[in-house]
Amino acid sequence: MVIYFSSTGNSQYIAEQIAAATNDKVISIRQVLNGGEKIFTLAENENFGVVLPTYFGGFPSIVKDFFKNIKIKVEGENHYSYFVATCGGGYGNINLEAEKTFQNFGLKLDAEFVIFMVDNWTPFFDLNNKKYVEQAENKVEPALKEIIEKILRQEKIKIPASISAEEAEKRYAIYENLRDTKNFTINENCVGCGKCARQCPLKVIEIQNKKPVWIQEKCTLCLGCLHCCPKNAINFNNQTEGRGQYHNPRIKKII
Repeated sequence: MVIYFSSTGNSQYIAEQIAAATNDKVISIRQVLNGGEKIFTLAENENFGVVLPTYFGGFPSIVKDFFKNIKIKVEGENHYSYFVATCGGGYGNINLEAEKTFQNFGLKLDAEFVIFMVDNWTPFFDLNNKKYVEQAENKVEPALKEIIEKILRQEKIKIPASISAEEAEKRYAIYENLRDTKNFTINENCVGCGKCARQCPLKVIEIQNKKPVWIQEKCTLCLGCLHCCPKNAINFNNQTEGRGQYHNPRIKKII
């Protein structure tokens, strides 16, 4: 099985391509948390893979909650387990978090991979920069091909943490603070179409009086609402207006 979370399609694309090459089933975290099956069986000889975006050097909060609320029945001991981090800048210590998560399910993490893609964190990246987007997208296929080949050979690979434990803690504290939904605002371009509410993996957004309202104090900060808005009417922390949107062109629908 290949488990993934995705907000703009990057991790979904990687997970689907790996699953197609290894003939494994794909499991979407957002679907599971919104009513899907929460008990999984890992059959003898079955691969176990996880593909995730990197949020401030670690797991998105939605992923942490997912792994706390599911059960994995592991049959036998012959499993190849791997983790793939997608990121735009750095991957922080996300591989160490993956190692602990796998251990909690009685699995040893055999291989760790990182693949650099278009970074959708628009407070830092201007996605109107077509050169940046094109260059980042052009690097994906060769890197993905290499990862898939290593998975098929069941290679065992470890990568070093790229930041100290202290720095990782500081970054995640920043993430927790930024998750406050009061950081989101909308401008006059909003038409109340509801696409942002449908896209939100945690159902944090509701349409009230033809406008989106964030009904919980915290979200997972995937920015999926911002990137899917047809009028680009959502702004985060007064830092993203006019900085573009992104949707992986190889993915028709985020699942």
